[in-house]
Amino acid sequence: KKGLIRIKNLAFAHFESTEDLDVYPTSLFVDSKKTVWAGNETGGVLKYDGDLFVQAFTDPDINDHNISAIAEDADGNLWFGTADFGGLFQYDGERFYIYSDEFGLADNNINCLATSADGLLFIGTPNGLSTFDGLGFEVVYVSDDFGTNHITALEALKDGSVLIGSKDGTVSKYVDDEVATLETVTATSQITDIHYSERGLCITALEEGVWLIREDDVLHLDETHGIPARARIAFDYGARFYVGAASSIVEIRPQADTVQVFSFGSAQGYLGGGFRSAAIAGLGPTYFMGTEKGITAFKPTEMRSNNLPPKTRLVELQLSYETVNWSAKGYELLGNGLPVDLNLNYTENDLRFFFRGVDHQNPEAVQYKWKLEGHEKDWTPLSNEFKATYTGLPAGNYTFQVIACNENGICNPKPETFQFRISPPFWQALWFHISVAVVIVLLTYLFIQRRERVLRQEKEVLEATVAERTKELREQKEIVEKQNKHITESIEYASNIQKAILPSASEMQRAFKDQFVLYRPKDTVGGDFYWVYSKGDVSWAAAVDCTGHGVAGAFMSMIGSDLLNQIIIEKQVSDPAVVLDELDKGIKLAFAQSEKEFESDQGMDVALVRVDRAKKELQFAGAQRPFFLFDGKEIKEIEGDRTSISCAVQMNAESFTKHTVQYEPGNVVYLFSDGIVDQFGGPRGKKFMLRRLRDFILENGSRPLTEQSDALNRTLDEWRGSEHEQLDDVMLLAIQL
Repeated sequence: KKGLIRIKNLAFAHFESTEDLDVYPTSLFVDSKKTVWAGNETGGVLKYDGDLFVQAFTDPDINDHNISAIAEDADGNLWFGTADFGGLFQYDGERFYIYSDEFGLADNNINCLATSADGLLFIGTPNGLSTFDGLGFEVVYVSDDFGTNHITALEALKDGSVLIGSKDGTVSKYVDDEVATLETVTATSQITDIHYSERGLCITALEEGVWLIREDDVLHLDETHGIPARARIAFDYGARFYVGAASSIVEIRPQADTVQVFSFGSAQGYLGGGFRSAAIAGLGPTYFMGTEKGITAFKPTEMRSNNLPPKTRLVELQLSYETVNWSAKGYELLGNGLPVDLNLNYTENDLRFFFRGVDHQNPEAVQYKWKLEGHEKDWTPLSNEFKATYTGLPAGNYTFQVIACNENGICNPKPETFQFRISPPFWQALWFHISVAVVIVLLTYLFIQRRERVLRQEKEVLEATVAERTKELREQKEIVEKQNKHITESIEYASNIQKAILPSASEMQRAFKDQFVLYRPKDTVGGDFYWVYSKGDVSWAAAVDCTGHGVAGAFMSMIGSDLLNQIIIEKQVSDPAVVLDELDKGIKLAFAQSEKEFESDQGMDVALVRVDRAKKELQFAGAQRPFFLFDGKEIKEIEGDRTSISCAVQMNAESFTKHTVQYEPGNVVYLFSDGIVDQFGGPRGKKFMLRRLRDFILENGSRPLTEQSDALNRTLDEWRGSEHEQLDDVMLLAIQL
């Protein structure tokens, strides 16, 4: 008489509070006799009589307590844990026995109970884990961490071990009196239930979804996979797992490479609201679950999944967020009112699509995903949004696609589509690009032609300039070559003059029978020269190093040689020290006619010896140059005065010093300039130094002078090598007495 009632689903039956009985279940349990028991938050224990849940006991001791956990031991005794510090009740079928922490319990507040395969009763409390072996209680050490030691879930396995869930998200395993952490579960929120079956292990965490562990495969499912938060119970039936979370039952279907998730809520007949942690008991194909509104019986075999996909329909297309009358714009319309062959200009590029999915079973749960081909590659994530907005689309061809899915993830196999085009502005059109390209090519050609003409003109001017400059350079080269020739001829002539003032071989032989000269000017002409003179039993020899080298040194050497002739030959001065004094005066006089002031280092260094063969006496005076006398075993060295023969007027206020030594026939005298000891060379690029010259004389001084000459030339060449240039004039005079 009141109309038609639609029965959506026969899978659910709900047991709620009545006027005579409050039903607020905190725990559910099926014993070995297939009796369903329910712990009641308002006090006592409920029992299922096949039709309704009724009060199980009349004993006020248990009816005054919130029963939070129920279990059965190996002897068939029932155990009831309380959540209000009432301890633990044991029921043997006739009477109750009450246990508290005085008997060895970890705490009087009981969260969960479980009986292991070997008959050991496990009691989980906020203060740790206890066991009962039929004789007494024992506290099991789990962890020093308070959160881990707060036990919230227990599950006995067939091998005798027990899984332990904690408030901080830790899952541990009890085996042979030892507790170890299960590292595969990485939860950080409270473990609300642990369910084990031959198909695997299902663990729920309050804020983090579900962990499915099947052999070595560990899978974590959360809200991104369709698992709501507040997951509290877990069970399985057939090849599927079920989780109670939020206000729906979630069905999990593990596949080979993926997992399917389906949600059953009020649209499918579930009206229980949220779930109570671990309040689940199975009796055959029926599962009794504790919920916020009472007890719900669930038969998975009667569950009818919504396997029909919604029908998807595009209902409107807006431009710039405004509704458009497409027929007024001259377009034919499709059945959904959208235009056929839509072609928009480049300014009409802000579009909004509206769509609807038609699902008669649960229209509120329809979700959508879409993409715009030509603009996007991937589909958007599923959402309840029924419109898609695109702004600033560039010119191009596009296809909008949308798919609708129901609450079980069943989607349209074929998307609803709509094609359209946005035309480019004229400056993006092909004809415009071709025109611009032609203009650019033409301008480039004209530029190149003009540039080539300018380059030819510049080349002609450059060639004329180069020819003129080449002529000038040729003329300048001829002038330089003539000047160079004159200079070279002058230097060669000066060299001939310098050679003419040096003693000839006959003069050297007449003065000293056995001698050799090493003479190597740095340039064509040099500043070093040697001088000899002989009269009767007396012979003179001088080694002179004039300031500088080249032409300047050569002119100075000519002046020095002429002054020695005047002082020794014409004036017949016989004291070497006086000779150097007179030479110093002569140099100063020679340069006194110049108005220019000469530097103090301009002049000459001299080593001068006088040999008296009758007396076997040798006299020496030196200006910055030493004197070596080798007796066949050792070298006698006499240093000259530390004063040079100088052009400067203020120099040499003191006279030079005469040194007299006796000699033996066969002794050898060595006079030399500083060019020989200052020459760089050797493996480290250092100076030759006096030390190496002394070593050479000690090693070769007893050999004939001709051999000494060859050896010294060879030594100097090897020392200088090819890497070092000659730095100064080199001269050495060796005389055997």
